Amino acid sequence: MKRFISLFGHSYHSKDLIQLIKHFEVKYPEKPFLNHKGEIMTATASNRSKELYLGFKGANYAYPAGFGEPKSISPLREEEIILMEITIMSNILEGVHGLKIGDSQEDVLRKLNTKPKEKSTSEPSSMPGSVKRHNWIFWMDDYKVQTSFLDDFKLDFIRVREFEKSEKLKIKLNATIKEQKKNLSPENLKKIEAAGDLSFLNRWSIDSKDELKKNELTEFLKNYLALISEHTAKKSASKIYTETSKLVKSINKLNRNTGFIESTERADLCAFIEKVVQSTGFRIPEGLDITEEYRMW
Repeated sequence: MKRFISLFGHSYHSKDLIQLIKHFEVKYPEKPFLNHKGEIMTATASNRSKELYLGFKGANYAYPAGFGEPKSISPLREEEIILMEITIMSNILEGVHGLKIGDSQEDVLRKLNTKPKEKSTSEPSSMPGSVKRHNWIFWMDDYKVQTSFLDDFKLDFIRVREFEKSEKLKIKLNATIKEQKKNLSPENLKKIEAAGDLSFLNRWSIDSKDELKKNELTEFLKNYLALISEHTAKKSASKIYTETSKLVKSINKLNRNTGFIESTERADLCAFIEKVVQSTGFRIPEGLDITEEYRMW
């Protein structure tokens, strides 16, 4: 698996990847998924008998949009695709960190030596052969690992996927949170007050039935501003980030049943939150939406 993972970001037609594809008799995707412009979005190359599947994104739009610039590309080919994922459902390849199909959940935790970042259960669909699965997703240093278990809690497949651009930025942000303390200053409290201008709420065209929700949101934002000022005075970058996450989750609940937050409101709220966070001195990596991880509106 490691040889394929080392080629994430490379063209299907790159020399090293072609050698692996030929060795494992992987077939070129027959029916890639296209967008309305006819550009390749996703494609899967596989050897079903060996239960080996390679995931690709189109080089013209889908890969650059989600992952950044490809590491290699064949400009002479119109239908270029870039490797970003590998899945195995057999032990045809050695799994990352020594994982093997059939491992127990305890084996997986021991071998990966970390806790899963996400856990979920997927119910069987109407498709033939579909089964209930228990999924764990681990964020490793350079990629994500999805482990899927059947009801016997034995490992049924291993999927490794390249980090997307937004995930890489999030990792970068988390790595610098402790260092952010030096960027915070009580002298920035006036900047926070200026950034906390809530007059944008008056521009919203909200249905009368949602006025109470809007009032509740206003209180959320006022409380958030007070807490951000408090944490800035104490130079606690981690608490600023935590309070921001809590605010986004609170807005998720508020918006869940009515959906009164639409495109204009979403843009205003994201801009407001980013402006407030940056006014503390907290540095957000360029291109990162600090609300995205938890936002459901």
